[in-house]
Amino acid sequence: MTSGQVEVPIELITADLRERIQKVLLLFATSLFCSDSMVHLDREEYVGSGTFVLVGGQRCVLTATHVWERLRRRQVISFLLGPNGQAFSPPTDAVTAVSAGQRLDDEWGPDVTLLVLPKEVAVFATDLKSFYNMDRRMKHALSHPAQTKKGLWAVTGAPGEWIEHGDMFSTLSVNTFFSGIDRVLDRRGFDYFELGLTHAGRPDLPRSYGGVSGAGLWQIPLAKSQSSGEIGWDGTVSLEGVAFYEQFHKDGRGFIRCHGRRSTYQAARLLRGF
Repeated sequence: MTSGQVEVPIELITADLRERIQKVLLLFATSLFCSDSMVHLDREEYVGSGTFVLVGGQRCVLTATHVWERLRRRQVISFLLGPNGQAFSPPTDAVTAVSAGQRLDDEWGPDVTLLVLPKEVAVFATDLKSFYNMDRRMKHALSHPAQTKKGLWAVTGAPGEWIEHGDMFSTLSVNTFFSGIDRVLDRRGFDYFELGLTHAGRPDLPRSYGGVSGAGLWQIPLAKSQSSGEIGWDGTVSLEGVAFYEQFHKDGRGFIRCHGRRSTYQAARLLRGF
């Protein structure tokens, strides 16, 4: 294999490799609901996505600020843990939120928030989920720019339009959307990575990514064999941002805008000093 990460065209990534990557990313992913009663959780409102993370020794969920703004209006927040509806549902006032600045608008945010989970329910989550350790990467993430042209990039979340509503419960379709970073921007002291997507000829993609807001942006390191051309993956992933905004044109081309590495880890550093 070649050393380090390489840039690989998305069409060379096999379905088997994508499935293996998604299994890892799903370990960290959650879907967020809210309601006004512990008794009537069947009436929950689906709000968005999040990522289980460890920051300053505290178990948290990394999400978008506008997702938190909707969650905090209700009395109970539910964090989905498994494919069979397993979840924990603490009262909203038991969750502490730390945001990276005041959100000014939908397009630019800033739109990244960490939700500190109550200890008694966070422990329950560890039986089914993994918490990505942001502390281990913080020093490197804040002192080195991301190599946005290397490896594979992805967000994992559940588009709202794919929800199937039943009499008692709703069924989510959590998926991983793979692509590359088309553009890197810096505005008002925050960095932004735009995950490029093309819908033309892709009936398997949603029309809108509403519901994926708050999902983690991941970089997956890939290597290419010099002898066989085979694409390899070492099983690791790195959390590089948070999805919060989308824009698509009539021709089907567009992007999911995410806060980048610096903004995301600055929010985590802020929590450590909270």
